[in-house]
Amino acid sequence: ISRLASLLLGRLRMDVDQAIETLLKMATAIPSTSAEDQATLEANTGSLLKVVSEAMKDCGITLDVKMYDKSLSPPKCKVTIYAATTANLSHPVTFRTYTRRGLNTNLTIVDAICSTLASPSIFAPVTVRNGRRQQKYVGGVHGANNPTRELLKEAGSIFGEDTYIAQILSIGAGRPRVVHLDQATLAGINQVLEALALDCEGVAAELSTRLSGVEAYLRLNVDRGMESASMHDWDDLGSIETHTSSYMDGPTIQGSVEASLQRLHGRVGVVTLREISA
Repeated sequence: ISRLASLLLGRLRMDVDQAIETLLKMATAIPSTSAEDQATLEANTGSLLKVVSEAMKDCGITLDVKMYDKSLSPPKCKVTIYAATTANLSHPVTFRTYTRRGLNTNLTIVDAICSTLASPSIFAPVTVRNGRRQQKYVGGVHGANNPTRELLKEAGSIFGEDTYIAQILSIGAGRPRVVHLDQATLAGINQVLEALALDCEGVAAELSTRLSGVEAYLRLNVDRGMESASMHDWDDLGSIETHTSSYMDGPTIQGSVEASLQRLHGRVGVVTLREISA
């Protein structure tokens, strides 16, 4: 969802309130339970496409507008979001609001949003193109649900590895409960596999260790109260907001956020992309 928020803010130029309202509209298309048959998966995908299309229309965006549109002036903010094809769930496919050397997958904004939201247990894959070049996209890329590592690689290839970085901000969705297997049934195993695919903490732990001495790196992630929250809990945003506010009010976090804001306003790089990747 944070990746989608970055698209709404960076590509569609919404303000924060508009982005929140649009996210809530899209969330109405996410069912409260996993689908158990193909017909339900396809119906869920149809509902998601409809809600996302309506949200784009409300923003004055036609449905054929692509992530990168060469007829428009280059966006000031470069945004990427990720999905995977059903042919290779471990390889992130990058949807960019800009072009770069090499292969560029340039979907419509609607298809890109639906693809990155298409959790395999809830939605059927988003099908793009017909015939022999047909591609089917799903969200929850293994190892890239936290895209920070991929984004650092992307930044290095675009701006050059000797570019100085003022701030790297990673926003989590709350620390999850420990993944465990309740019962060795097909449903139980599927739940564990989905939790592992959607895990963000492995990448966060790796980066926190590797960048422990880098002031420019900041990871924000609610540490208590969100263990039982899931992607279906859009009807209980009040408690999520409460836990988030409590976390953000902590003196350590407030100090880190204030230092981050100063670095962003000053635009003074403190470390190069090469040093981060070393």
